[in-house]
Amino acid sequence: DLWYNPTEPGWGLGIAHEGDVMFLVWFVYDDAGDPEWLVAPSCIVKAGGDGCTGALYSASGPMGPAAGVPFDPSKVSVDTRGEVDLTFDGPDAAVLRYTVDGKSAAKAVIRQPL
Repeated sequence: DLWYNPTEPGWGLGIAHEGDVMFLVWFVYDDAGDPEWLVAPSCIVKAGGDGCTGALYSASGPMGPAAGVPFDPSKVSVDTRGEVDLTFDGPDAAVLRYTVDGKSAAKAVIRQPL
């Protein structure tokens, strides 16, 4: 599902869940106002099942080859950027707590209506 904060347009969170792992992808803007994607590919579901915690990463470099050109993974770098803690307050509301590059904050998010 897609999650966002309607009072803060321009960023959002995608969540996929399978078993005891959630995959989070987060579109945000950095301190300079440049867009970036952060990902928590192994956000481990909490014991109570009400969210997950995990490491946040970013990647840079070419993400895919041009048609007919072999992909070169050595040109992609992955950097650990921080930690994330997602806690659901029900089926349509959650709190995203995070630390990115040493800065911590919390954001309320809701599930995007269908």
